[in-house]
Amino acid sequence: EGAVGMSVEGGNMLLRDDDSYGRSMLRFPPLVWQRMLSVPQPPVSTLRAVVLLGGNVSPTALRSAVRRSLLDLPVERRLSLSQFWCRQIDQLRAALPGTQLTVRVVHDRRCPAPSMPPDRGMLRVRIEQDPCDWRGTGGLVRDLADEYQPEDRILVAGAAQVLARPLGDLLEKLCAPDADPTLLAHEDGSPVTLMLIKCHCLRSVPKVGFADLKEQSLPMIASKHNVCVLK
Repeated sequence: EGAVGMSVEGGNMLLRDDDSYGRSMLRFPPLVWQRMLSVPQPPVSTLRAVVLLGGNVSPTALRSAVRRSLLDLPVERRLSLSQFWCRQIDQLRAALPGTQLTVRVVHDRRCPAPSMPPDRGMLRVRIEQDPCDWRGTGGLVRDLADEYQPEDRILVAGAAQVLARPLGDLLEKLCAPDADPTLLAHEDGSPVTLMLIKCHCLRSVPKVGFADLKEQSLPMIASKHNVCVLK
């Protein structure tokens, strides 16, 4: 019987085993021992932002008629769509102790900026204008992801929608596969409006040029990463 000792020398981890037969030693290089000691983080703990896409390539008839951001429209008495989203996201953040979330509302240049509620506790709200008319949603989300770590996740949603289920329940479902991007599809074939994306996979989208998120960017991502579609 003997004692096992561990030390780090020159970046290498050394394991020494002293027993009755003498001393034996194992040497592990940095990449190996750091991976051995790392603890995988659950997907929900790596969520850093909720990105609400509030623009269109061309104005819709509804937006032209109301002449204001669709996020300012009421969904019920004394509750606008922007307030609805912030309430959902704030409830989601409250279920993640110690996590600061940022709500990033992105609108195009032809659309008035929405009236968003102020910051609340660890919930930060940022209203941003799409800096380029022809970058596309895929290019836009790719550029936003550059501000985060590769393993961080962002939840991307179409702003002009009212969720039929709590956002926390939908996020839990999106986290279950632990894929790179996970999409929530609809049984009726309507467009996907909610997806959880790991930032590193967005590096597959070019830094310049137009890239739609679903038509161009997802096939690029799928060629190198694990894409999961849920219903």
